[in-house]
Amino acid sequence: MATKYSNLHGALGKYLGTITDIDIVWENTEYNPIVNRPFLKAWLIPFPTQNSSLGPKGFSEYNGIFQVDCWYPVGSGWGSARTKVDTICSLFKRGTIATYNDIEVRIWRSYPEPALIEGDWYRIPISIHYSTWATV
Repeated sequence: MATKYSNLHGALGKYLGTITDIDIVWENTEYNPIVNRPFLKAWLIPFPTQNSSLGPKGFSEYNGIFQVDCWYPVGSGWGSARTKVDTICSLFKRGTIATYNDIEVRIWRSYPEPALIEGDWYRIPISIHYSTWATV
């Protein structure tokens, strides 16, 4: 039986996986970047669970950030990277519901963080704030 967190991760990952024109590096997987080939890295950053009620039918609220970083070669300009950021932020726009097994994950907001240069790569992190409710 899948746990709440594996279903949560599955819902967000399945939704991101609809972007098929760029490699996606999933959490805890090996990847060797190819020169001049952009890619995405994604992982889940859960916040502490909030217990909304107690008892056998009590609800818990799961919140956190689904972090997606866009990695583009240094020197390629910002245009393509920002276009991909816009695509991801539009995919995970406020009010979006991603589903997987028995869970519905609601998106509160998504936005790019400041860009960084890391070695040969220009990286733009995207923070996607989510929440879901489930019985305890």
